[in-house]
Amino acid sequence: MKKVDVMRKRMESINPNIEVNEIACPNWVSIVEGIVENGEADIKQHLSEMMEFEPDKIILGCTHYPYLMNVLSQFVSEDLFIDPAKIFVDYIKDDIAKNDSKELGTEVHNIVPEAVTKTIPKKKKCKKAKWL
Repeated sequence: MKKVDVMRKRMESINPNIEVNEIACPNWVSIVEGIVENGEADIKQHLSEMMEFEPDKIILGCTHYPYLMNVLSQFVSEDLFIDPAKIFVDYIKDDIAKNDSKELGTEVHNIVPEAVTKTIPKKKKCKKAKWL
């Protein structure tokens, strides 16, 4: 079973009425890393394919993809995207708050703010990708 199938099946198990459409965007990681230059056409093409499904939301299914937000939002509203990294960081923070923080130690409290700043990309241009 492909990784994307696992996500789709998990989402459908939570809500059988949900429609999940998957579109692979294999070049996007290379665009973020600066291996592929001038990737705007590739991004636009994939977003066009996605929009044919008239999605309520688009999940950025890779930690690299939020770094493309300044380009993605040129073609569709930024509100359409879900960045799972933000949700995951919030989950960790809530979990720590629910548990006795002394049990977890101060190291965890130091890690979470660092994870927040490193995991959630700020709206800035990628240094390697010239077109961003």
